[in-house]
Amino acid sequence: MNYCFKYALIALVLLLLSTEVNSQFLLKNTASFSQDGSSFASKNPDQSDLIILPVPGYTFNSGFEPGVFLTNQTDTFKRFSFQAMPMYAWKQQNIIGEGRVSFNVLKNTGKIRRFSTFLSGRTYFFKSTDDFDFRASRIEVGVTLNLHSPSKKPELLHQFGLKMHYSSQDILGYNEVDSNWVPSKNTRTLKALRLNWIYNYRRDINPYSMEISSDISDEFARAQFIYQGKLNYDSPEKFFEYRLYTGAYVYKKTNFQNNFDGRLGISGITSEQDIFLDHWFIGRNYDTHHMSDQQTYLDQGGFYTNMIGGKSWDWVSAITFKTTMPFDAPIQLYLGIGAFPDLIDNGIQTAYEGGILLAPLPGVLEIAFPILLDQNSLETLNLNTNNYLEKIRFILNFEKLNLYKWPDHPKIPKPWW
Repeated sequence: MNYCFKYALIALVLLLLSTEVNSQFLLKNTASFSQDGSSFASKNPDQSDLIILPVPGYTFNSGFEPGVFLTNQTDTFKRFSFQAMPMYAWKQQNIIGEGRVSFNVLKNTGKIRRFSTFLSGRTYFFKSTDDFDFRASRIEVGVTLNLHSPSKKPELLHQFGLKMHYSSQDILGYNEVDSNWVPSKNTRTLKALRLNWIYNYRRDINPYSMEISSDISDEFARAQFIYQGKLNYDSPEKFFEYRLYTGAYVYKKTNFQNNFDGRLGISGITSEQDIFLDHWFIGRNYDTHHMSDQQTYLDQGGFYTNMIGGKSWDWVSAITFKTTMPFDAPIQLYLGIGAFPDLIDNGIQTAYEGGILLAPLPGVLEIAFPILLDQNSLETLNLNTNNYLEKIRFILNFEKLNLYKWPDHPKIPKPWW
């Protein structure tokens, strides 16, 4: 499939997603959760609720993935809540999806205002060959604590989280049989303790947030820090956004480095660096120059461009900026500056990027067109791409539309129109 056809197909899909009918449907349902809950939520906290929504899905790995979303979670507090999204992988003719159950305690006094303990799981296929279908699965169990804020402002989220992570991924291996190497399906696993602290001031004007996270196991330990915010002018839709990131490994073992691409980077997360299976991608583990390689999540350093050289097993740091235009249009300008170790000279190497961002749904659907790149990054990128279209990156962030997170974030980003 040539690139022109691929981009025409994606453009058609994005056009359908961005129609006024669909946007009004999403906004209406979101408002039902965030206001009085008249459409879905029960006014009686003892009354049970059940929401059933169809989920049309598609990935390059499994083709069509029709499913259904079931939950009892509304804007009414539930001591026990559940969410389930079973789906059918058409290509593999098997079940995939995710789910979560949680037990919640809500308090009006004390330093801990909400306590939740949860169990979540996720499974999907990420690659298929003539012999095998390769599946990835994840289970996490943990607790989240929403802490009391002295300011008593509902838009302030002060949260601490701790969870145990276990994931497995099928990998291709070879066994020797009668002096011949026969392909086989093996499994690699990842176990870790994950901690994070979030201080998020979610006001409409000049919001800001700070997050400190750490991943620890017997094979590695790393810590990351993010501070970001917006300076608004004229209206909440007009802003100058800044984001500071730094991350570092405390230690790592060779076995972990050989099995996982867990490098920290000044760029956002791609499917290869998503070692904890945190995100949904339209395709994983394809050969180079597949369109799914151009999807990214603005995690870690937050660069849009895939800075192939800007990754490190030691540390990285980056600061990025975005600004809307003075006129009403889904266009933004972005700039990023990053630093990471120079392994050749034992010094510090820097990189930068800048470009134009098309953002019809900010944070959910964005397309980045790079214009400025430092010389080293440009030369490396030219060696790994065939044309300018392959340098374009896009954000398709399903997490912002994730119904699991509506109790803490009961709205989706407002479309530019």
